[in-house]
Amino acid sequence: MTNDSWVAEKLSKYLLFDYDKGIGLVDNPHLNRIASLGIVMEEMLKNGREYAKQIIKNAKYLAKCLDELGVPIKFAEKGYTESHQILLNLGEETFNFFKKLEENHIFIDCIGRIGTAEVTHIGVGEKEMEEIAHMIADVYKGKNVKDKAIKIAKEFYEKFYE
Repeated sequence: MTNDSWVAEKLSKYLLFDYDKGIGLVDNPHLNRIASLGIVMEEMLKNGREYAKQIIKNAKYLAKCLDELGVPIKFAEKGYTESHQILLNLGEETFNFFKKLEENHIFIDCIGRIGTAEVTHIGVGEKEMEEIAHMIADVYKGKNVKDKAIKIAKEFYEKFYE
């Protein structure tokens, strides 16, 4: 985790098992987590900067499309976002909208944050963000897009895992 001996010494009490003092934060190695961390670190070394830039492009474009389609988004005057997420501006209606989206297999958190990291990771770009925006806007207008959302997700995951 580090090549700094001072940091390593500070971390060791949390990471190493001590029979006298007990378990720190880590009780045993979970190989699936170690393997996952290795894969992610390798991906980030290969294309981390491009991936991060695309995440932000996708978030900005999704927010702009949603705003133009009548879905209230926060911070339009600031370019919507400088990160991986955008925020709905629905006030008390946010939770109800979150549930409607979930029923349609579109997942955001219950306070109205929409993230773009995972979809970017599987290859979604601005073109597809526009399609996603239309589906979210349709749900906002009371339409059902469940079958379409499932179909699009399946297509991207199949392409990603080829």
